[in-house]
Parts: sequence; C-alpha cells; structure tokens
Amino acid sequence: MLAAMSLAQSTPVGTTIFRHIQALDKDAGVNGLVEYFIVEGNTNTTEDEKMTIADGYGTFAISFPHQGQVTVAKTLDYEKVQRYYLTIVATFLAEDLETKEFSMAQNEILFICDLTTRSGPSRIPTKISYYF
Repeated sequence: MLAAMSLAQSTPVGTTIFRHIQALDKDAGVNGLVEYFIVEGNTNTTEDEKMTIADGYGTFAISFPHQGQVTVAKTLDYEKVQRYYLTIVATFLAEDLETKEFSMAQNEILFICDLTTRSGPSRIPTKISYYF
C-alpha cells in the first residue's frame, strides 16, 4: 500500500500529520487488535538532481501504536531533505483455533512525505484502510 502527502517544513514537532491508518482484521477481540510502528527503511540519504530523499524513521513517530497517528518527531529542514519515505508496519495476533497457538502477521505501508517551503497548515490526508 502507498500513501503520499506534502508537508510544510515549518510544521512544529509534535504535530499530527496523518490521523487514520486503519488496518482491519476480520477477527474479533485480541485477535483483531492491530498495532502500527514506523520501522527503519533505507537508511541511506539519496541525492539526485532535483531532491534529497531520506528515511523518515526517527524524524516521524507513532506514539500510540493502536491509533495509527503519525507525528513529527524532529525539526524539518527543506534545505537538507525534501522527501522522506516512511515504512509503517501494521501487525496483529492470530490464534490458530486447532492448536491454540498465536502467530503474528504484518503488512507494510510505504508513506511518502514531500516537504515544501510554504508556511501554514498542511492538509491532513484522509483515512487509509485495508484488510489483512
């Protein structure tokens, strides 16, 4: 799954930039509980003729794993990085009804965040929903 947005470089640390990542599991109870994490992706900063691209791990955060809200964790600087890639992993527990053993399943979302030099509030994207 892929999602994208633009974000003003003046966006303060702590600002929620994406509110509703929603992975839906058909199970109920503990088996339907989904948690979201930003994981390290490509840690190398890439520079091409037009922009510098970097991994967003550490620059953005998900403070409450069950809510799927992405926030700014570090000050943004358009002169250093113009695009971030965030790899967001959604995980849930699954119980095998025959063996009563639990296993973990996960799915990845690639989130692209382009910085802009304009000021003012950024438009927060609408909800992303998908099923495991």
